[in-house]
Amino acid sequence: MDPTMIRRALALSFALTAVAALGAPPAAADEPTGLDLVLALEQQLMDVAERVRPSVVTLRVSGTSVMADDLPDSMDDVEDYLREHRPGQRFTGGVGTGFVVDDLGTIYTNAHVVNGASTIEVVFADSRRGKADLVGIDESSDVAVVRLIDPPKDLVPIALGDSDAVRVGQYALAVGSPLDLSGTFSVGHVSALNRGDLPFRAGPDAMRYQDFIQVDTPINQGNSGGPLLDIRGRVIGINTAIAGGYDGIGFAIPINMALGVGEQLVNTGRVRRGYLGIRMDEMDPDLSELYGIELASPVIILGVEPGSPAEAGSFQEQDIVLEFAGRPIRSEQDLVNAIANAPIGEPVDAVVYRTDGDEGRTKLKVTLIDQADVRREASARRSSSSLAPAPTVEDELRSVLDSHGLAFSLDGNKGALVTRVVSGSPAADAGLEAGDLIVQVEDTTVSDADAAVKALRRSKRPFVPVRYKRKGKTLFTAVERPR
Repeated sequence: MDPTMIRRALALSFALTAVAALGAPPAAADEPTGLDLVLALEQQLMDVAERVRPSVVTLRVSGTSVMADDLPDSMDDVEDYLREHRPGQRFTGGVGTGFVVDDLGTIYTNAHVVNGASTIEVVFADSRRGKADLVGIDESSDVAVVRLIDPPKDLVPIALGDSDAVRVGQYALAVGSPLDLSGTFSVGHVSALNRGDLPFRAGPDAMRYQDFIQVDTPINQGNSGGPLLDIRGRVIGINTAIAGGYDGIGFAIPINMALGVGEQLVNTGRVRRGYLGIRMDEMDPDLSELYGIELASPVIILGVEPGSPAEAGSFQEQDIVLEFAGRPIRSEQDLVNAIANAPIGEPVDAVVYRTDGDEGRTKLKVTLIDQADVRREASARRSSSSLAPAPTVEDELRSVLDSHGLAFSLDGNKGALVTRVVSGSPAADAGLEAGDLIVQVEDTTVSDADAAVKALRRSKRPFVPVRYKRKGKTLFTAVERPR
């Protein structure tokens, strides 16, 4: 049915309900009438809109990007091109939403709202303006934290709710700046929970960890980073994505997940995530029926890495994972999220259905390690061919950040994902932005951050040719070699 017809049908339904209430027999003196209930709901919505108004802010971000239209199509031509002129740059900007969570001026928003921003301006509902610094960004969950440089004394932190208590059908209210219309308040409902594996990724790690709340609340571009509220005005999620234009479906990051990420960004500047050491897949429904497992898509273990926490915790191939860290596992995304968010260095409970040997439900305990430690060890093994002590990955990343103005994610095996570009640095002058995926430096194909750092440090050219991907397009530029 056409969306306009649906909206008209809903409006007619509400109107008929109101007419029926007004025409109903008089209620008892101590019972509210239909109109009383409608007016009470209306008053509650107005109260929430007024109460949260000072806590929700518009974020205006700006940066620069390369004008790539005239760049050469081949790496072989880049150096000749650069001898004559540098790639042009243009001003870019964007609008998103955020919300204040404490008296220090800490603001939560989406990673994609502030990714690559050189300046972040905060605009309050009363038109006051301020500047904010980026505290931390986590593309894998699309959560970012910024903080006002000079926070006003009368900040109003927003009330936080419990996303684990959210239920399908409850009211879901959105506040933000859709289409740059600040202070917009919209009303809808939660239409589904635990949505994952949605195609919103703009890079190898962007929105990797998905556990979205799905809503029919009207949200559009510019709502990103704004709060999703319950009927009491408490934040239950961060609005982050829409299906195309507004088609009656939107998605929000559960606030419990966002707070876990945000607290780590504030405290350490990075997010620690658990590592188990398994290969997995969703099991065929016919196979689950054979074992009598009442799950739509149970997850089966295809392999256990030697020396991993999974091996130490007695996980086996063909185990079907039913629960992990207190969470029921209904899909591969459920297990990915549960492992990533489970405590590190502490025993975690798991329940599997064992298909071999002692068949049936089996309880296991496992102690996870940090994903970053696993990546560092793997990188150290790759660089251990020399007898001389090799610099650590952190040393090399720090050196290229200081010299070229580039920071990379340690995740990924299909390129080097840029997570930060220092304003005024050679990388910024070249037009690179956070979120770009570097795939080639000079003649070297780049598979990860370590390869990109080594290639940049090794180059002797005045301008180092770089090929990278941005939003599905392959572009070229060159980063000036520090003297």
